[in-house]
Amino acid sequence: MNRGDLILQSLLRHDIPTYFACQLVDFEAILSIGGIPSKWYQESVGRPPSPQVTDAADKEKGLWNLVFASLQDLGSNFHVNGRVPNPYGPILLVVSPKWLTGLVDVSVALLSGGHQKFQRDHHSIPLNRLEEVFRFPFSNSPDIRTRIELQHLFGNEMAHSNPELSAFLPNGFIPLDHVMRIIVDPYNITDVSLSEYCKALLMSEARSLPIDERLFPRSNFFKELGEAVVNGCNESRDFVMYPWRNIELQNWANSLHVSDWAYQVERWATYLRNGTFAQMRRASGA
Repeated sequence: MNRGDLILQSLLRHDIPTYFACQLVDFEAILSIGGIPSKWYQESVGRPPSPQVTDAADKEKGLWNLVFASLQDLGSNFHVNGRVPNPYGPILLVVSPKWLTGLVDVSVALLSGGHQKFQRDHHSIPLNRLEEVFRFPFSNSPDIRTRIELQHLFGNEMAHSNPELSAFLPNGFIPLDHVMRIIVDPYNITDVSLSEYCKALLMSEARSLPIDERLFPRSNFFKELGEAVVNGCNESRDFVMYPWRNIELQNWANSLHVSDWAYQVERWATYLRNGTFAQMRRASGA
């Protein structure tokens, strides 16, 4: 059994999908291509991926022709754990793991591909230890161990992030047939919400996929968060000083500023502003 099938067997046992988050410009490319591409493939068909600070390093380390996916929804409950929303984008594709079928060059790492120290050959965990990533190995429980638990098992140097898949796909992309649903963060910076914008794109491309706005206890939470990003907040201190109307957002900014995840703030805000909000504003004529 090859590597892709071994990983698939484990994910099916635990009944978990894979997740791919992206910005709006990349979502448009995905619909045009008909699948979730590697950045190399996306670039080769004339749809440049939204820029990220790690692009040059990714090319140098041989990651540009790989597709990356998470085993967890990194955008859930960000406001209660001192993190930012998913830095890779507000549009989350929930993907059946069956795209792994037959793949040879596929790995699981506990250090993000975007980390400056990431070396794929070194940081990929042995597949005979994949079940240890789950809180209840060889069960049907989908629970993945916390970062602290993973560090205890695999060491601090190996386990620094959430479990992440990287794979080389011979055709360059994961076909859209494997996408089960789409979850969109409820931003609204123009007259049209991001979720409505995405629904319109699906219709224009004649794609039929379930798409829902992320459920959140405070309906205006993301609206105000988006306003802060549009108004130029970049670093954690910018969000601390921002005149929030919602006290929960002020508390979030304060906790984020002193957390281990503060370094992600600028990436998240910059990627979101340039890769999603700018596209929405151009489309609306703003």
